[in-house]
Amino acid sequence: MVDMISWNPDLPGRHFKELRNALSKFNREHQVKVIPTSELDKKDLHDVVDRWFVSRDKDGIVVLPGRYHNMINNNFGGTESSRVMLVDDKSVGFNAGWETPNNSSEWSASIGIHDYSVHDLGVALMYEDLVWIKNAGYKTCDLEGSDPQALRFKTQFFNEFKTYKTYTFYVK
Repeated sequence: MVDMISWNPDLPGRHFKELRNALSKFNREHQVKVIPTSELDKKDLHDVVDRWFVSRDKDGIVVLPGRYHNMINNNFGGTESSRVMLVDDKSVGFNAGWETPNNSSEWSASIGIHDYSVHDLGVALMYEDLVWIKNAGYKTCDLEGSDPQALRFKTQFFNEFKTYKTYTFYVK
């Protein structure tokens, strides 16, 4: 859980220097465009999921791509915002989420996947999501369940945050 009211998208201070440099280099070296997922052919979105799955599988990380394919097939039904990032005119990742039920001031940043094809793509995609959430006026953001590596990645964008334990299961 993070406080979006106090989060500054300028990422000021020494703590965020690496992030600022990574974002600056990423935007300097690439043409970046973010559009609603509805403006892109579903095949391109499915391809992002497939490339993401291959990358995660190579690293020995168990992921379930079927739910993302289902979301794409259902036009991201149930989400309030879904955006795809194009880097150098290629779809490489997308973010989606929804307002937390019974709490209109909190956003659930539930989906953020990318294909690992560009250095610091994860940083750029996460930053895009946080800026969108901030600009939409949400006071808090639930970054959703994460393995320890993903949690370290997500929390580098904040000076302080709260964590809670998430239990995930699936039925084969």
